[in-house]
Amino acid sequence: MDYHTVSGASHAPNDPVQQRLPKADNGRLQVKESTKITRRHYLSDAVFTAYLEGDAETLATAAHALQRPRFPPFLGRRSCPPSKPLFMGLQHQTSLDDALRATPWQAGDRTIARHHTRGQFSISLDTVIEDPAGTDVLPDQPPPPTTPFRRRYTERPIRHGHITLPLSTQNAAHDHFDLLG
Repeated sequence: MDYHTVSGASHAPNDPVQQRLPKADNGRLQVKESTKITRRHYLSDAVFTAYLEGDAETLATAAHALQRPRFPPFLGRRSCPPSKPLFMGLQHQTSLDDALRATPWQAGDRTIARHHTRGQFSISLDTVIEDPAGTDVLPDQPPPPTTPFRRRYTERPIRHGHITLPLSTQNAAHDHFDLLG
């Protein structure tokens, strides 16, 4: 958990009206109400794998950008660099479901070793895949930017699934600064 203090003062230090935080009805809070304390919860030691589908040129452009980012990558906050490279490879002429099944579980060495000592050599995982024919929706698709401070999202169709992945026998070490060239 992280403790934050949010205030409008940093946005307009010389303008008291602009130091008041905005409200949903386009008004502004009173000065005495314009400092808010928030508590934010972050995932730690989480592992996510994202797959992209598209034409070869778009995927090659995305692969290049992930392999040679202009700025150091981070996950949510600059103090949270990825523990592994962001790019894992391109698989042409492969369905998304087949690509998911062909990728080893990306957990850390100690987690995989713990499963091995229990006699487990595969893991069953839940999947969430964006699919126009999906039977469920997630309300997390940001709409085009319109009014600042309005956090409304549109729905995107998804499907839930399960896959069984082999547990890797070893994971390569990763130096965060290798990405910087």
